[in-house]
Amino acid sequence: MPSLIPLAGEPRTFEVGARAVVGRDPTCEVCVEDPSVSRRHAEIRLLEDGRYEVVDLASKHGVVVRGEKVQKAVLAHGDELQIGLARFRFQSQDPASGAPSCASRSPTFPASGPPRSSPRKLSSGATTTSCAPESS
Repeated sequence: MPSLIPLAGEPRTFEVGARAVVGRDPTCEVCVEDPSVSRRHAEIRLLEDGRYEVVDLASKHGVVVRGEKVQKAVLAHGDELQIGLARFRFQSQDPASGAPSCASRSPTFPASGPPRSSPRKLSSGATTTSCAPESS
């Protein structure tokens, strides 16, 4: 499954599914506790052709992809994203096999909603949490 991997802090993976909002708001799929990150900073979306794009949700500090500030950009495997001070790598392939991930697979949660995880400190000082289950 496509994922975001923080480039600093404790190693972990945030699975993207068909869409994931990155921001400070605890309802975001990828929660980043950093004042440079807007409450709902960016969204990563699955496109009809199977590729993913990142869209800036009118954030104050913007989104940087491959070193360039963007409003919207199609993501490729290995792209580096900067959201506020938090940096991530987009992974669209299964690291074990090197094969493209199944883009149509979405996590299934019980009626109580997705599990919550505890915050993780990034070396930038930002903290991340994910409402989506961690991959093993």
